[in-house]
Amino acid sequence: MLRAGAAEVQGSGAGMEPPPGAVRMEDGWRWTPDLPPQERLVLAASPHGGDHELCVGGTCRPLRGWLPPGEGPISLSACRGG
Repeated sequence: MLRAGAAEVQGSGAGMEPPPGAVRMEDGWRWTPDLPPQERLVLAASPHGGDHELCVGGTCRPLRGWLPPGEGPISLSACRGG
């Protein structure tokens, strides 16, 4: 299962309003989404927005560098293995 650990927007409008409890940062708003663990996360990929980061075991890396230019949306799902 996957968990969205943080969400962030740089401005508000057009459905991007920060929820109650969001914290104002120097470059936008940040909050922890109130979601249960998910089987799949679908992330928008746009050249007009910031990159997503994938954090595993305390190490975070940007996703855009792993994909061909213009690729999106990005669908993440947990690996099933033993």
